Amino acid sequence: MENWSFFYGLANIYLHWFDKLFHRHDGPTQWAKARLVRYADDFVVLARYQGDRLTGWIEHKLEGWLGLEINLPEGCSYYRHLMNLGLKPL
Repeated sequence: MENWSFFYGLANIYLHWFDKLFHRHDGPTQWAKARLVRYADDFVVLARYQGDRLTGWIEHKLEGWLGLEINLPEGCSYYRHLMNLGLKPL
C-alpha cells in the first residue's frame, strides 16, 4: 500500500502544473470561463460552452506537454456524467 501513496503524490505533482497552466492568463479559465475541480489524482473541467478548443487544450497539455495518458473508465466518455447535470458536455 505504501507504493500507492507514491503514485498519488506523483499524480498530484503533475496535476499541480496542469492546474497552474489552466489558471494562467492565457488558460481556459480566461477564454472558456472553465473551472477545474481536482480530487486526489482525478479532475473534472466544468464550462458552460465547450468545444474542440477546450478539449484540444486539455489533451495537448496532458498528453503532449506532461507526457500523460488520458485514461477514461471503460464505457465512459467526456459526456456521460455531465448530461445528468444539465451541462453541455466537452
